[in-house]
Amino acid sequence: MRVPRVAAVALFVLLAVFGVQRVVGDDNECTEIPSQDDGPAWPAGCWRPYSDDSPFNRPIPDDPRLDPRSEEIVRTITAAGPGNIDAGMHDTTNDYGRPVYFSRPDDPEFTVRCLRSWGRCPFEGLSIRIPDDARPAAGGDGHLTVVDPERGEEWDMWKVARKPRGGGEITTAWGGRTRVDGNGLGSEAVAAGFGTLAGLIRPEELEAGRIRHALFMTTPCTARVDGRENVYPAVGRALRCTDDRAAPLLGARVQLDMSKGEIDRLDVPPWTRTLLHAMAEYGMFVGDTGGPPGWAVQTQSDTTYTSFGRAPRLVAFARKAGWIAREDPETGKPAYVGDLSDAVDWRSRLRVVDPCVSRGSCG
Repeated sequence: MRVPRVAAVALFVLLAVFGVQRVVGDDNECTEIPSQDDGPAWPAGCWRPYSDDSPFNRPIPDDPRLDPRSEEIVRTITAAGPGNIDAGMHDTTNDYGRPVYFSRPDDPEFTVRCLRSWGRCPFEGLSIRIPDDARPAAGGDGHLTVVDPERGEEWDMWKVARKPRGGGEITTAWGGRTRVDGNGLGSEAVAAGFGTLAGLIRPEELEAGRIRHALFMTTPCTARVDGRENVYPAVGRALRCTDDRAAPLLGARVQLDMSKGEIDRLDVPPWTRTLLHAMAEYGMFVGDTGGPPGWAVQTQSDTTYTSFGRAPRLVAFARKAGWIAREDPETGKPAYVGDLSDAVDWRSRLRVVDPCVSRGSCG
């Protein structure tokens, strides 16, 4: 049946209007933290913390300037690894992920007390509202991240020792704050001084098949070169290597040197391709030391969900994606391993970009 011209125009206008509404809705979903009024809710896979100008959110330009020690550093960090991505470690002493919570104005109020005598703790004596059911990761780092949407702040804690129910005093070894809509710098819960949301891989992103930011990278140790232990955007220092000449400085930005087309043609699972695209487009920042013998990336802990009685979302994704299944020796529960070791020839495909790339000052 032929549609009359007037009706066709009207239909086009309606589609255009609803299309615009849909796009705006998608934009809001990608930039706003969902309301917690009806219970815990988590940002969509397209959401990312910090501003577009944050070093974690700026893509690496084509043909970037490289660090003069790039080849030496890559040889060192690829001598072992990369480490596996583990799912199922939540709520166990093997959980070195980072639980993330979003507070409400009626959540219990806690006053922060820091335990380390390293000087003035950035949030010593300050108050924050934290969901009563929130709990830190059960591993040795004991990370706890709380985003206060009302203030626009991210509170990052390392080695949380005590969090009573109903509010009171929360004790943590150290930590700090940063703006969730800022550059993601100036916090103190990881060695580099990044916010703990920086570079964190969330299951929602893996489900969406796109990561729109740089990744957080750990290496066994870092260097001291010409009196420096870090480069922008890092501050502070981490565990020193015995051979400084071949190790990365804290804050070094490592990139996968592959084009989008090359990655798309690889015979790898979709979730692997998602990570590779992020490594190529945004890179990985060395933010701390520790973990497996080689380098590794950082994930959000499923305690984020299980503390509220919800299903572990990374585990659900891993099961669906066909990660290697095994039994966790501590709990006897199913655990899953995302193996990146054979995804690409890491030694020939990684490179370290010059710090001026992250500063935007290469000229």
